Amino acid sequence: MIALLPVYRPSFHLPQLLTALGNDAPAVVVDDGGGPGAAAVLDAARALGATVLRHPVNRGKGAAVRTGLAHIAEAWPGRGVVCADADGPLDDNAASHFSPLGDSARVYRPLLAGLFGADAREG
Repeated sequence: MIALLPVYRPSFHLPQLLTALGNDAPAVVVDDGGGPGAAAVLDAARALGATVLRHPVNRGKGAAVRTGLAHIAEAWPGRGVVCADADGPLDDNAASHFSPLGDSARVYRPLLAGLFGADAREG
């Protein structure tokens, strides 16, 4: 399972999530034009082993997701992907959603919530 983490204004929550993931899931962070203020957090993400891709200007979350998926398809063909918005805080068990051994509801809810909003978390 590959963790795809699009960000626009990343904060210290991103390195915390990556630390919680550990080696359980490779992570691809896509910075969607966060500018110079994002550099320190993205450097920390890179230092924790994440692949960091950058858009020079904000192109929207959809573009960031497409950039990440294209990279993942090339770098890890055939691997599953789960996506989570990583700009803000996640719940205390967020890293467990990325577990390749987790049940399908736990794996896919963060992806659906990231694409369709909070309503997807309920179902």
